[in-house]
Amino acid sequence: MKMKTDFSCIVFSGLDGSGKSTQAKLLEDFFQKYNISYNYIWLRSPNQLSIPLIILFKLLRISHSKKTKSGKMIGVTNLENHKIFQKIWKKTLFSDLKFVIKYKIEPLLTTSKIPIIDRFIIDTLVDLAIDTNDDSVIDELGNQFLSLLPKYSKLFFLDITPQLSYERNLEESVSILERRQRLYYKISKYVNLIIIDGTKSIEEIHKQIITECKLV
Repeated sequence: MKMKTDFSCIVFSGLDGSGKSTQAKLLEDFFQKYNISYNYIWLRSPNQLSIPLIILFKLLRISHSKKTKSGKMIGVTNLENHKIFQKIWKKTLFSDLKFVIKYKIEPLLTTSKIPIIDRFIIDTLVDLAIDTNDDSVIDELGNQFLSLLPKYSKLFFLDITPQLSYERNLEESVSILERRQRLYYKISKYVNLIIIDGTKSIEEIHKQIITECKLV
């Protein structure tokens, strides 16, 4: 059934290991229990139109795969010294997000299903700042990118310490994770980002999300 709410979709953002997917799954379970229609969408990498550019970056060795301490392979992109590609990448990412919203999210907003989005535009902006090594990207493009968020989105930032994120994933360095955290805080000045203490118990966080969404 379609539940009457004051939000259009629910978005989870935050550092890796902050519990975004866990909370999205708990929310799915909650919706199933009360027969509320929803659709889960994972959008860490909303690449559509940018796929040819990603291939080009690999050929030019602007991006590469890196093995982390946990043994996981992750993609690393360094556009800091490639100003022309930076401009192209920013425009292409924006087009990717518009494409995803138009064809994956907007159709749901006209149905009875509530989108539960695991990572979204906020995380894409943070990734862009890291990939270009330019934190001013948030000021430069923040309003433009964030204007794509569906109206009345309920935005959650699960906040954990960079050290805890590192210990859980062993991927990026603590210094990079500290930068990411600062970027999320910076974005919170542009949108109504609900910051939740991600170090609380899983159940405590879930209850806070349910309360914030006025589902009880």
